[in-house]
Amino acid sequence: GLDLRGNSLTAKEGEALMAALDGGARLDSMCGVSASRLRDGSLKDVDLYFKKMGPMEGVVLGRLLQGRCFIETLDLTRNFLGPDGCSALVPALKQLTQLQELGLGCNQIGENGAVALSDGLVHLTSLERLYLYENNLGPKGSAAVAAALKSTVNLVQLYLSYNRMGDAGCKALCETLPLLTSMQCIGLQHNGIGTPGWTDFATALRELSIVKYVNIQGHGLESEDMMGVADAVRRAMFAGASMEGG
Repeated sequence: GLDLRGNSLTAKEGEALMAALDGGARLDSMCGVSASRLRDGSLKDVDLYFKKMGPMEGVVLGRLLQGRCFIETLDLTRNFLGPDGCSALVPALKQLTQLQELGLGCNQIGENGAVALSDGLVHLTSLERLYLYENNLGPKGSAAVAAALKSTVNLVQLYLSYNRMGDAGCKALCETLPLLTSMQCIGLQHNGIGTPGWTDFATALRELSIVKYVNIQGHGLESEDMMGVADAVRRAMFAGASMEGG
């Protein structure tokens, strides 16, 4: 049982404790996350796709995940964690040294959440697949994530669609891409990228000899004034690779 007699908790601390306890119960009942399995190392693949968790559950999950370096897959797609819930995961992410796949798509992370997240991403040196689509990262958040990815040299798949990264965010990503020599699949559709960004992207692609798939839909590259840019991207890809958009 839980015995809180003789404590000196303030009212605010008590409310926080109750919220955390309730959040832990919701995680167990809604998501099937067993704290005991997390602690004993038997849960290597954590699948929490579309559990409607919210920021508070993100805080609780962040605490449960701390020190669980054996986790290889963490899927938190479509959970509306927001910047606060995402930020709460960062201390745990720093310790997930064996993590190979991280799914954070559709979590309303925003620019500030992305800047916080980047502090955790830089430690994921075993990461192979990263899903960050539909998070409204913006140019600033996209640049922060791109800078952090310089440490994830084993990355094979990267999905950043629908993030409003713009030319500035794309430029930052293109400074990182040549370092990711294992990269095979890149998703950048619907990001508000213009000619300067795609020109940088074409240049970066020439440094990646094994890219197999690129998605750049939603940028009007099929229009007459953008066809030259689309052609440049296409020429930068090696024979046999496929491109969607343009």
